[in-house]
This record gives sequence, C-alpha cells and structure tokens, in this order.
Amino acid sequence: MGRSQAPACDNMNHRRPNPVFPYCIECGRMVNERLVGKVCDQAGHAQARRQRATYCVHCGTQLIVPR
Repeated sequence: MGRSQAPACDNMNHRRPNPVFPYCIECGRMVNERLVGKVCDQAGHAQARRQRATYCVHCGTQLIVPR
C-alpha cells in the first residue's frame, strides 16, 4: 500500500510511486526500499559533495553537515 509516514522534506521522490534512487538527496530518508544495497565509496561521496548533495542517494549517508 502507500507510505504511512509524512514526507520528511519537499523533495518529490517521497511522493513518487517508484523513485529511481533508494534515498532522498535532501533528507536522507529511504524513498525506494527495492533499490537498497549499493555499496558506496569515498570517491563517489566526494563527487556528490561537489554537486552539493546533502545526502548520498545510494546509501543515505550525510555528506554535508549544516552549520
């Protein structure tokens, strides 16, 4: 059925029935549990930081710490 929890942020992936990434780039919460399992590396996280991603879309790790 549908998701029972309200979205953690305004990112549209929380509202889509089949998001293309397992985790939200803005809040780090899981949006598609069927895609979980990719192992990330530091190089991939560094590239995501350069693109100003707050969270990794593959593993949900926080990449940028708010001040």
